Amino acid sequence: LVSDWSSDVCSSDLGFISAAGGAGGVLGAVIALRLRPHRLLLAGFATLALMPVWVISYVWPGMLTGVLVGAFVGFAGLTFFSICWDTALQDAIPHHVLARVSSWDILTSFVGMPVGNALAGPLSSTFGINPVLAVCAAVMLLSGISPLAIASTREVRSATAPAIEGSRPHARAAEGRGVTDTNI
Repeated sequence: LVSDWSSDVCSSDLGFISAAGGAGGVLGAVIALRLRPHRLLLAGFATLALMPVWVISYVWPGMLTGVLVGAFVGFAGLTFFSICWDTALQDAIPHHVLARVSSWDILTSFVGMPVGNALAGPLSSTFGINPVLAVCAAVMLLSGISPLAIASTREVRSATAPAIEGSRPHARAAEGRGVTDTNI
């Protein structure tokens, strides 16, 4: 869908959009490095909500400048989320099962992409590109922030965060009960 939109403007637009996304990703990484949030998944999923800005910028304002800003903002949020997510996995998952958990994480993250790509063409032919992109942005937003509805997701803290009295993740870690081979 993006290449179809871009072909209406100029063939070099995809390069500019990719560069804006890359620059946003660098900014997201620098912010994550500087901020070092203590509540990793709360901060990460909140910034993941910026990714739909990129998708919806193709619909409105629908001009290259807006899409460049959307790509910059969206990929800054995605990269910040990715760093928070990877740090949370490494902090919370015992190292002897981390590879297995990461494999499932990557598999489930990428399994929907071919399905979305296969549906994009027929759906955009039926409903039009802009409605499909708007629905895509809404799905991205809802799926990105819905994990925040779970209290334990919001409570996950980094290993370097100060312990808070009554904090469930630290209480479990102090008791020596974390993720094991039997409860993955």
